[in-house]
Amino acid sequence: MKHLADVLSGADARLIVVGGAGSLYVNPEHTVQLIQTDGFPEAFLPLATAMGNSLAE
Repeated sequence: MKHLADVLSGADARLIVVGGAGSLYVNPEHTVQLIQTDGFPEAFLPLATAMGNSLAE
């Protein structure tokens, strides 16, 4: 995400990111995210992990 933001800085372009629900908390204590649950689709783990990591930076 940072790389894309740097590349597009000053350009006449927009970056639109559509996120998923992987980072949503699923318990009242806000300690377990949807991506950490057994039912999260394995095919989406790499993308959801990368997006979550970019949000934390």
